[in-house]
Amino acid sequence: MNTEIKSLSISKRELKKERELIKKTPAFIAFFTIMFIVLFLHAVSLIYPFIWLILNSLKTNYEYVSTSSLLPPQNWQFANYIDVFTVFKVKNVSFLMMLVNSIWWSVGNTVIGVFMGCVVSYTVARFEFKAKPIVYGVIMFTMMFPIYGSGASSYKQLFTLGLYDNPLILIKSAGGYGGFQFLMLYAFFKGLPQDYMEAAEIDGAGNFTTFLRIMLPMAIGPILALCVVSFVSSWNDYMTSIIALPSFPGLATGLYLYEQAMKMGMNYPMYYTGTVITVIPVIIIFCCFQDAFLSNMSIGGLKG
Repeated sequence: MNTEIKSLSISKRELKKERELIKKTPAFIAFFTIMFIVLFLHAVSLIYPFIWLILNSLKTNYEYVSTSSLLPPQNWQFANYIDVFTVFKVKNVSFLMMLVNSIWWSVGNTVIGVFMGCVVSYTVARFEFKAKPIVYGVIMFTMMFPIYGSGASSYKQLFTLGLYDNPLILIKSAGGYGGFQFLMLYAFFKGLPQDYMEAAEIDGAGNFTTFLRIMLPMAIGPILALCVVSFVSSWNDYMTSIIALPSFPGLATGLYLYEQAMKMGMNYPMYYTGTVITVIPVIIIFCCFQDAFLSNMSIGGLKG
């Protein structure tokens, strides 16, 4: 036994020495240097557009037009971030109202859509019923059906249900349980041991209690990931507002319409200011939840 332990420790030391020697070789140093330069340039290419956007948002319109956009502002116009809430208007809707519209649309769409996705995915994955193959097949079929093919019928459905240009259109988000989020949650719930449900049943918990208090907390990792993806997608969605909510434009819609309406005489620094403010919530959401994606992906609660 002692001989095996000694040989194992010797092999580990030898392996560590080999790795240290590899790191000192010219080939490894050259490879590491090249990769560092490539990744550094890639990072700069991602960060530079945002820095350029911020610098040009702090200029006057005259300075932006008359000087190079690559130069920093001569007079830093921080007041642009205050004036944008009064100057920036689309269809007589202020920037502040567009911000409010983006918030209720993104949050409502995310909460309702992801929750219904959890309910449907859990039901299909954990329960056996006669219509299960039909439900699963319909969801898979809708994933393959082109979105433009159902555009006309969806538009008519909104008029029939009285949801056109109505905030209650969020009800329609309850039907958005298909696609990637269904596959992700279905695979997660399908992979959970049956012992969790059996233990809850022994303790007297019903199906709904088991889902809310046991299964749903265990899926917090993928749920948070889907919430972030859904929030960002809804936040950047401008077509829904143009087609179905013309009286409730969000920030993405407002920026698009502002650009289209004022191409010849647009106040570019004000446009860039609105763009920066639009991007900030997405960055905050991502920074807050970037570590939560994998923190709860593996979780256990069974006792031996």
